[in-house]
Amino acid sequence: MDYRWSSYPFYVRTVKRPEWFEAQRVLNGLGSQDTAEGRRKYARRMRGRAEAVLRGEEPLELAELRRGWCLGSESFR
Repeated sequence: MDYRWSSYPFYVRTVKRPEWFEAQRVLNGLGSQDTAEGRRKYARRMRGRAEAVLRGEEPLELAELRRGWCLGSESFR
Protein backbone atom coordinates (compact mmCIF):
# COMPACT_ATOMS: atom_id res chain seq x y z
CA MET A 1 0.00 0.00 0.00
CA ASP A 2 1.57 3.26 -1.15
CA TYR A 3 -0.64 5.64 0.82
CA ARG A 4 0.44 5.73 4.46
CA TRP A 5 -2.83 7.22 5.73
CA SER A 6 -5.21 5.08 3.70
CA SER A 7 -7.90 3.11 5.56
CA TYR A 8 -7.94 0.48 2.80
CA PRO A 9 -5.82 -2.06 4.72
CA PHE A 10 -8.29 -1.93 7.62
CA TYR A 11 -11.14 -2.93 5.31
CA VAL A 12 -9.36 -5.89 3.77
CA ARG A 13 -7.88 -7.38 6.94
CA THR A 14 -8.77 -7.55 10.62
CA VAL A 15 -5.37 -7.55 12.30
CA LYS A 16 -4.11 -4.32 13.85
CA ARG A 17 -7.35 -2.41 13.28
CA PRO A 18 -7.67 0.61 15.56
CA GLU A 19 -10.31 0.16 18.25
CA TRP A 20 -12.35 3.06 16.83
CA PHE A 21 -12.41 1.70 13.27
CA GLU A 22 -15.87 0.56 12.08
CA ALA A 23 -15.51 -1.38 8.84
CA GLN A 24 -19.02 -2.81 9.05
CA ARG A 25 -20.74 0.48 8.29
CA VAL A 26 -18.97 0.93 4.95
CA LEU A 27 -19.12 -2.75 4.05
CA ASN A 28 -22.87 -2.82 4.81
CA GLY A 29 -23.35 0.20 2.55
CA LEU A 30 -21.76 -1.81 -0.26
CA GLY A 31 -23.89 -4.88 0.42
CA SER A 32 -21.13 -6.82 2.19
CA GLN A 33 -20.33 -8.01 5.68
CA ASP A 34 -17.15 -7.82 7.73
CA THR A 35 -16.26 -11.42 6.88
CA ALA A 36 -13.41 -12.92 4.87
CA GLU A 37 -15.64 -13.09 1.78
CA GLY A 38 -17.00 -9.56 2.36
CA ARG A 39 -13.46 -8.20 2.63
CA ARG A 40 -12.43 -10.01 -0.58
CA LYS A 41 -15.50 -8.54 -2.32
CA TYR A 42 -14.51 -5.05 -1.13
CA ALA A 43 -10.92 -5.57 -2.37
CA ARG A 44 -12.18 -6.68 -5.80
CA ARG A 45 -14.48 -3.65 -5.99
CA MET A 46 -11.68 -1.23 -5.12
CA ARG A 47 -9.29 -2.93 -7.54
CA GLY A 48 -11.87 -2.61 -10.31
CA ARG A 49 -12.38 1.07 -9.55
CA ALA A 50 -8.63 1.72 -9.56
CA GLU A 51 -8.26 -0.06 -12.90
CA ALA A 52 -11.12 1.97 -14.36
CA VAL A 53 -9.48 5.22 -13.26
CA LEU A 54 -6.20 4.11 -14.84
CA ARG A 55 -8.12 3.54 -18.09
CA GLY A 56 -9.48 7.07 -17.84
CA GLU A 57 -13.01 6.05 -16.85
CA GLU A 58 -14.85 7.94 -14.14
CA PRO A 59 -16.56 5.80 -11.48
CA LEU A 60 -20.36 6.08 -11.68
CA GLU A 61 -20.56 7.35 -8.10
CA LEU A 62 -18.39 10.36 -8.98
CA ALA A 63 -20.33 11.08 -12.16
CA GLU A 64 -23.55 11.18 -10.12
CA LEU A 65 -22.00 13.55 -7.57
CA ARG A 66 -20.94 15.89 -10.32
CA ARG A 67 -24.61 16.16 -11.34
CA GLY A 68 -25.63 17.31 -7.86
CA TRP A 69 -26.52 13.98 -6.29
CA CYS A 70 -25.72 13.25 -2.68
CA LEU A 71 -24.02 9.93 -2.04
CA GLY A 72 -24.99 8.66 1.40
CA SER A 73 -27.84 7.55 3.59
CA GLU A 74 -30.66 9.83 4.73
CA SER A 75 -29.00 10.18 8.16
CA PHE A 76 -25.77 11.28 6.43
CA ARG A 77 -27.59 13.97 4.43
